[in-house]
Amino acid sequence: MAARQARAKAERRATLDAEQDFIREQIDNDYLEQAYTVVGIALMELYGFGEQQIGQTFNRMNE
Repeated sequence: MAARQARAKAERRATLDAEQDFIREQIDNDYLEQAYTVVGIALMELYGFGEQQIGQTFNRMNE
């Protein structure tokens, strides 16, 4: 009985750990995507793209 409860507790813990890892990975990916967006906009401004061109470019990327 105690072994079964310990095994169930370990399985729940493993599931929670896996879910937390997945969430952390998603957050990391979101931050990375935001960083790429900021760098992309900065480069476009550096090369003389206007606001409208930048907006159109990112709209196409998000389609």
